[in-house]
Amino acid sequence: MRRVYPVDYPRKVRAGWVEFLKRFNWSLFCTLTFKYPVKTMWGAEHLVREFAERTTKHELNSISYCFFLETFHSGDWHCHGLIRNLNEFHRSSASVWAYWKATNGGRCQFSELRGTGEAFGYMVKYLTKSENRCILDLRG
Repeated sequence: MRRVYPVDYPRKVRAGWVEFLKRFNWSLFCTLTFKYPVKTMWGAEHLVREFAERTTKHELNSISYCFFLETFHSGDWHCHGLIRNLNEFHRSSASVWAYWKATNGGRCQFSELRGTGEAFGYMVKYLTKSENRCILDLRG
């Protein structure tokens, strides 16, 4: 049986995610690409999880993260993410950048999160598309 959603369903789902993400004190917003083209969602997810585990391993406390995977028009995957609970030493984007590079990372951009609505809205825009993935760990 095929599900039929109301016309405003995607908007409501995205709005709900934005409200959920606003509940946490995120410190960094990031955009991550891969050194070599990643053509599958599972391959991208594996590398992003490896990066998150590597970053958590070097912290004195657990970090929290939320990454949304999406594709470029070429079909290659990349992600946008939020990170919180980094200690002061590792909060510098250079340290986090080094963790990403060590995980087969390509380009990356990290910035201190100043506002909330724009970054969250930007991240969740692909959540209601056909292929997407959210990687979430709020233990930190």
